[in-house]
Amino acid sequence: MAPLSLNTESLPVETIIEILRNLDIESVWAITQVSRRLRRIIEANWTVIIRPIINKELSPIDEFLAVFGLGVSSGWPEEDISDNDETASAVEDEDNDVYGSEDGLVDFGRAFDMMENDDWAIVRPRTATRTTIPNTWEWDLPFSKIMGVCRTVKGWEREFHRLRFLNHTHRRTLREHELQRLRHSLYAWWSYSGYFHEHRSPRGICEVPWARGTDDLYCRSQILRKLSTSQLHELEDMWETVKWAVQTEICPSADLVQMLSGHVVTFEEAQRVGWGEGDENRTIHGTIMKLPPDELLYLLVNRHRFTTKRSIIGFIHQKNPWIEDSVETLTDAIQRALWERERMLVAENGPRALNRRRYFPEYNFFKFRPWGGILDYKKSRWEHIRDEHSRDAHMGMYDWAEDNRGPRRFFREEVEAGQLLPTNVVA
Repeated sequence: MAPLSLNTESLPVETIIEILRNLDIESVWAITQVSRRLRRIIEANWTVIIRPIINKELSPIDEFLAVFGLGVSSGWPEEDISDNDETASAVEDEDNDVYGSEDGLVDFGRAFDMMENDDWAIVRPRTATRTTIPNTWEWDLPFSKIMGVCRTVKGWEREFHRLRFLNHTHRRTLREHELQRLRHSLYAWWSYSGYFHEHRSPRGICEVPWARGTDDLYCRSQILRKLSTSQLHELEDMWETVKWAVQTEICPSADLVQMLSGHVVTFEEAQRVGWGEGDENRTIHGTIMKLPPDELLYLLVNRHRFTTKRSIIGFIHQKNPWIEDSVETLTDAIQRALWERERMLVAENGPRALNRRRYFPEYNFFKFRPWGGILDYKKSRWEHIRDEHSRDAHMGMYDWAEDNRGPRRFFREEVEAGQLLPTNVVA
């Protein structure tokens, strides 16, 4: 009798699916590139194959789903949540998967539209956190889009430690709970980008359905108010890390080129290599930062493939022809949300709360400190502070009245126009 073949091509589909369900996301993607039969099996059954992998590798689940405009979180106002029996019965499915989250950010506009059309069951916030995707979940998304987001998240996990630890003597891989903080911040950035960076809209006008008609600056900050105080600081850490990476690796100013070279490069050569100076460089940098996480990651990883400024600009314009309408707004939104949060902590805890270090010791990215933000703090009492301020992620607790004009002298009300091509580049 001939020996049994171990070739996967001869295995039944059910066995192949069970094997694939126990692989990691990168392995599943690699298999689709080397076997036509396995690729067809994966594409035909990808919801069954990918679900357990996402549950295992890409939590928090609600925030992952929010990137696609799915899921709910604790960001719902109490009065907008249905109290009917259908809602109560939707809390658990047959696998005891719980809907709702205590610490999430959601694509509020899409979810709000679903709620208005009675297509979605909303449960009360602050009940429990979903840790798995329900088996009954209906995916109305293409396989390529899901895999694109999954691979982008894993790509940021691989790159982030290189970008975050500026001093190579401190460099290490991120711990699992640090990776979860990174993913949460990444999903928050992606959701924000989907509203305010990826679509062309009149500046100064808010088009988010649940906040339509409000001031644009207020609307941008309102999305971030759904995050806990700890998550705001983690988002700030991730965002500042990415900004610095883009500034140094994609569009450095002439002054920065000289500084990074140890001033061995002449200023004329630095001008040729750099992307303008001063305000012009800040505008170019702010425009590039509007790119979504997947495109920005591609630029950072494949910077060596772009030999000229025009090749980079051509790549950006290919998918984002409108990008020069404005610069990014997430920096201002984060700073305003933190500004408000700190002053509300004063009302709760007295003037000493203005000493930000008492609540969140500065991770101080630009002083090369390898702790804080996404990373663990170096003292347990500081981690206790993080934990203490990680439970306030819900609508209303830290809302800031729209007509309160206090922060406006610190933050831009109107978003300035963007720019990609430096003026010293000959057309």
